[in-house]
Amino acid sequence: MTQTDTSDLLTLRALEPEDVDTIYLWENDVSEWYSRQNMTPASRYQIWQYIHSYDGSLYGGNQLRMMACLADGIPVGTVDLYDIDAANRRAWVGIYIAPQWRGCGYARETLRQISQYAYDHLAIAHLAAEVAADNEPSCRLFEAAGYRLGGCLHAWRYYRGYAHDVRIYQCDCK
Repeated sequence: MTQTDTSDLLTLRALEPEDVDTIYLWENDVSEWYSRQNMTPASRYQIWQYIHSYDGSLYGGNQLRMMACLADGIPVGTVDLYDIDAANRRAWVGIYIAPQWRGCGYARETLRQISQYAYDHLAIAHLAAEVAADNEPSCRLFEAAGYRLGGCLHAWRYYRGYAHDVRIYQCDCK
């Protein structure tokens, strides 16, 4: 797949009840667990409950999850803001793009849009991300999206039988 200008092709939106099955598949893709902090399966009920109980209060739950969709509504991934710290105007960001949509520029555009949203609507000035150091595609993504390497946590995550480093990337929202 070739990269194109995706700014008009991609939108972020709130999660909807019809997203349960899609998110269920993505959350339970065991091959992706190494790149996340949570290595446990999620049930449809847990996802349904999260979507239905979300009240829009970012600071109560300290999290915002949005669906990244093509112009025709097809979901390509999710993006999360979590550990939102309003006092210090910062949050952590996590992103997932479904395998069939990788390499199209959607991840970079999703990061651009969530940064803009965080700045314009939530008064968040800084975003940071934890990225497995051996996840080179994600490291390249965050660097291409304007994040700078802020540090490295050595032997921070244990998966696949070994301890692995985690890189901390950070950026200023604009």
